[in-house]
Amino acid sequence: MYKQILRDTFASVFEKKDSLFKALIIPTILLVIFQQFTHDVKDTMENGVTNYYEVIPATVLIIIFNITIAITAHRVLLLGEYSIPRWGIFKLSKRELGFAWNIVLLVLLCLLATTIFGLFLFLIFYAFELFVDLSFIPEDLLIGAAFILAFLPSIFIISSISLIFPSIATNRPITMTEAWRLAKNHRMLCFVTVIVFPIIFGAIFGFVYGIAIGFLINLIAPELDILYPILDVFISVFTISALSHTYKYLVSNNTHSFLEDESKDESDLLPENKSEELKVEAVLQVQPTEENNK
Repeated sequence: MYKQILRDTFASVFEKKDSLFKALIIPTILLVIFQQFTHDVKDTMENGVTNYYEVIPATVLIIIFNITIAITAHRVLLLGEYSIPRWGIFKLSKRELGFAWNIVLLVLLCLLATTIFGLFLFLIFYAFELFVDLSFIPEDLLIGAAFILAFLPSIFIISSISLIFPSIATNRPITMTEAWRLAKNHRMLCFVTVIVFPIIFGAIFGFVYGIAIGFLINLIAPELDILYPILDVFISVFTISALSHTYKYLVSNNTHSFLEDESKDESDLLPENKSEELKVEAVLQVQPTEENNK
């Protein structure tokens, strides 16, 4: 299953590259423009001048563009090119607001979990120090090790709950609890495909092309730093693809009553025309049992 998901992660992006390009080109250009604008604002802030009337709207717009890019990529990869307008999504709806709200909740959950695990580790270290002298270990090293040990279980949990995002993008939202249940018996799979793979891919790809962009900036013009946000979007598409195909795999192989799985055929999740989009939405339809019983 690991091989299948990772293979589909790359294959679907290359297969739908034309649709992705058309749908993402405008929000990517807007993202580049506003990121450059925020860089100019930061320069003025370094001189002691802060204009919050420029900083706050620009930051909000950058967040909106990133959410639009994520939802667009999820829909193209899971529902096909006809699931969105040809040149992308430019209308905010309940879907986009729900997507943003769940990002906030997920960040808060990650911070809370990290804090709880951190306090637990602090108590362990404190109790351990009563019996063993740890003064020979630098304090910064201990703090760093404690943070990493506390952060790892947090992102392990987040990797499963992040399945809510492709469900929201496809208009079949599930709750965080349902996402956790959907990932049951596949938590390590989620951790590897949603967290580990994007980190490794982003580090390698970003390092190689980051060097190339830096070389071009020094050789030609500093203005070519606009290539950095384009590189970020490119890496994000593959990260989103990994999450989408993890979600697709779990939905198509689910045995949970809160999901209505009308088809085990994986191809149903990747329609090529409008007529198949309805079939996809049926496959991805989420119906919580509690709501059905009401």
